[in-house]
Amino acid sequence: MAWEAVSKTEVSKLAGIREEDLRDLWYDAAVAVIAEKSGRHNIANLTAVVDTLDGNGLPRISVRRPPISSVTSVSMDDVVVSATKYTTDGAYVVLIDKFDVNPYFSGDVFVTGVKNISISYVSGAASDYVVSLAIALIIKEMANITTAEGAESRLQFSNVDRSSSQTFRNARSGVGVARRIDEILETVLGYKLRAK
Repeated sequence: MAWEAVSKTEVSKLAGIREEDLRDLWYDAAVAVIAEKSGRHNIANLTAVVDTLDGNGLPRISVRRPPISSVTSVSMDDVVVSATKYTTDGAYVVLIDKFDVNPYFSGDVFVTGVKNISISYVSGAASDYVVSLAIALIIKEMANITTAEGAESRLQFSNVDRSSSQTFRNARSGVGVARRIDEILETVLGYKLRAK
């Protein structure tokens, strides 16, 4: 994967790591972690999608490839729904009554049926500074643990003295990387992480 959501230069500045020391694998892993832990796919890619869905009798329906960047059209039973009659909410298209302040309790629903709802939309989110920061912080954690593993392997073959003890503590700090990555996702991106 190329450095699409954020450039090496930006990560270098944000994470304080020399650009030549950044590994492509770290970028790929950071993007994969965000996708897996948060369910947010297509971080930097915007993809046109047409979903044909079963109507559920509810005022909202989920799309197959969230997040929704924009909706091109919605139709029910081959009848186009006016753009003023729906809005989006992350992974959902929500039907609204123009005069209703709460879109979740409008009178309009997606008519129950088999493959009777068609939604044409753009999936994904253009990268923004917050996503770039999260990727940079995750890469920084990966760089720290890589450095710590090297320090720990040197410790195995040296005498334990005061400086080695400090190196050992720094190496052991890598044990909490997964927890720190979860904290980055929750704090920086505001994601409530999915339970495994």
